[in-house]
Amino acid sequence: MEYGGFIFQIDEVQRSDFVKEFAVQDGSFTDTISAPDWQAKEAEIFFVTLDGEAIHYVTLARRGKRVATRKNQIRFSNFTEFTPPVLFADIEKRMTPRIREFLVRSSTGRGKRIPPRTWRELIVAVKSLRPDTAAELDRLDALRQLSPNLINRKGLETVIHERDAVNILLRMAGFGHKDFLDWTVPSGDELAPFLRGLSVAVSPEDQMIMHDARVFGDWKMMDAYKVGAALFGHGEERLTVLNVNRTKLEETLGVDLLYYFHHYESYLMVQYKRMVKENDVLGYRPDDKAYAGEIQRMREFEKSFRINEPITALNDYRLNPGVFFFKLCPAETLDPTSIDMISGMYIPLDYWNVLMASPSVAGPKGGKILTFENVERHFSNSQFIDLVRYGWIGSRVAEKDMITRIVQDALQGKRSVLLGARYPYVDDRRPTTRMHPTRAARGQFRRSGIAK
Repeated sequence: MEYGGFIFQIDEVQRSDFVKEFAVQDGSFTDTISAPDWQAKEAEIFFVTLDGEAIHYVTLARRGKRVATRKNQIRFSNFTEFTPPVLFADIEKRMTPRIREFLVRSSTGRGKRIPPRTWRELIVAVKSLRPDTAAELDRLDALRQLSPNLINRKGLETVIHERDAVNILLRMAGFGHKDFLDWTVPSGDELAPFLRGLSVAVSPEDQMIMHDARVFGDWKMMDAYKVGAALFGHGEERLTVLNVNRTKLEETLGVDLLYYFHHYESYLMVQYKRMVKENDVLGYRPDDKAYAGEIQRMREFEKSFRINEPITALNDYRLNPGVFFFKLCPAETLDPTSIDMISGMYIPLDYWNVLMASPSVAGPKGGKILTFENVERHFSNSQFIDLVRYGWIGSRVAEKDMITRIVQDALQGKRSVLLGARYPYVDDRRPTTRMHPTRAARGQFRRSGIAK
């Protein structure tokens, strides 16, 4: 079917500033638009202009709920900035029709779709003027055509949580998450694992991936279940990510994230849990399958930590030396193409234990339910990431045998496990800007400071 997209003009100063601040830094923003021919489950490609004279961004948009008569909320994500902006005057020199007559203005939310023939001419013109963005335009078109059946298939939630875990890893490592989460549907229309759809994905058999994965203990145990891998480079750091999963996507019960930070010799684990709506209140009930065994093992592991030993090194100090955290996430229909993080609550195990003993989380019939209201305190995404990034939370000592058992237990419980390890590296050419991940993957650097 032939396609035509939109050009969206942000013709209000406040909204223009909002786009610059949030769309580029955080990956998305929402607005409203009137588009009667836009099917609810379909994505659209939008060119965005901030002044009506040039195209500044191209983005993917998905329609949300209706907010007014003939108007719907839309969420823009997957932004690419044109540097410098592409002038309409230059575009129209390469086209027969005028483009500016199709502008959808943010002040009114009304406008019209560009006809398919004109859209094809526009894409060709933009690619010729900014050839470095041609691949991104093709990627957005592939994401636009992502089948609604694929989006709604069983197991999508696992992929969404895997994506969120990778997003967390990149942010905790201090990397530019937006530059790396350029996900497309892997060949064969299979969603999982999430890592397979990233442009920086590498073979799980890559020697550097295999070497880094040994920090998590018994490689032979994990080797049998590795399903995806990625290698990221940034300045003088690199982040290795490995996905191990022994079950089919549709049978996977949840996602665990395990992170090793070389500088602080610290481990940290996040277990994802779903919050569902009951009587218009989002909550998590700690009675899901395997929960009792999981919480018991976590508590037993923490008893073995040597948290009372004297601290002698500056990078060994922690506000909280625990390893285990829960992330409670609303169970919503989510977009796998988005680079947004999942909103939710991070709760450390020791505070979780306090909550479980508190009457504040007791339900009316004697059960327990955790909600945004009764938990009272939790870490947000940004708070949690900063605490990890600067070594304020996480284990004080590398317990490889313990970590191996944690991974093994997660796999026995039919969970997808994302393993992330951040290491320093030194490139022979001492670059001052980020090394491209594919160069790092080719081994054009030498390792330094590998943890014992």
